[in-house]
Amino acid sequence: MLALQRLGLHATPHKIMCGSPLPALGLLVDGDESTIRCPAGKLRAVLADAAAQLERATTSGDVDRTRARRLVGRMQNLTQVAPDLRGSMHGGYAVTEASWPGSGGSRGAGTMHLRHGSPAHSGWVQLLRRAPEALAPNVGVQMAPSLTAPARDSPGCVTSVTDASGEDGFGGYAFSADRPGEVFVLSEPWGAWATAALAAAADPNQARARRDEDEPRPHLSMPAAELFAAIALPLAMARVTPLSTVFAVGDCSPAAGAIDALYSRTPQVRHLLEAAAASPWAWIGAKVPREANLDADRLSHPAQAADVRGEAARSGLAVHELKLVRSDWALLEEAIGLTAGAGAKRRRTG
Repeated sequence: MLALQRLGLHATPHKIMCGSPLPALGLLVDGDESTIRCPAGKLRAVLADAAAQLERATTSGDVDRTRARRLVGRMQNLTQVAPDLRGSMHGGYAVTEASWPGSGGSRGAGTMHLRHGSPAHSGWVQLLRRAPEALAPNVGVQMAPSLTAPARDSPGCVTSVTDASGEDGFGGYAFSADRPGEVFVLSEPWGAWATAALAAAADPNQARARRDEDEPRPHLSMPAAELFAAIALPLAMARVTPLSTVFAVGDCSPAAGAIDALYSRTPQVRHLLEAAAASPWAWIGAKVPREANLDADRLSHPAQAADVRGEAARSGLAVHELKLVRSDWALLEEAIGLTAGAGAKRRRTG
């Protein structure tokens, strides 16, 4: 610019700027650490507000909608730097976006009473309790995170291919980059309780009961069943070999999408995803056409599992048979149990 001035020329400032500003509304950009974090003052205010609203929610069950909306908005902004909080944000939306019949009932201010133990109350309390765990460490996120996944043959990477049937069971196979020439195979039948839940999900009368907020039978949707299979196989495999990244392959788009997002609006799917989110591994969902998933489909019918294992052995692979443990089945039982409750029972009191 000095040289141009000496020549009698003028430079337009925005055309010669070095670098560019980083937009970070309400966030702190740390150049030394190359991270984006929450400012300390804002963090203290959010945590104090969450603690106060948690006390009110657990004692009286009341929610100040104006105050809750402000807190949820701040938390939503902070999920950019504390992504672990995102999985619990549904509890805030259920409160701030709720509406009911009658004048002034649509997303108004005032006080809303939540019945203790209702889905809305449980979700709101879960969010307020999760906030300190997710926000207090304030480690932030990298300014320039990696946009690509590691190659599937990188150390610690596992490719897991699964499928679930609506009647027989579920299963699949997996390859570890650390153990070439080996395949890990899972094939499990549904318990009678799971089969009954799958049947209830497919029953039109039960679907009508769920829409009408009557007391439905416990049910298990097929996307949730597919997701359970996709999560259960890596959980079983991790007991016999280390892993750091899971490529979860299947032919169900909702399950693959839920794995990629590690979030769902459906409580049942969200509960299953908690097991994946709690693991120390990265999860990458991938959807393939059904016709490309034939071996996993065969393993979802336990009667065909021996044939698949035999074919793998004859092809030169060392075959390892995986089995689920009680905690794996408990995850599915809990997810099914979530579907038996009634509605949120929300009411406005002022």
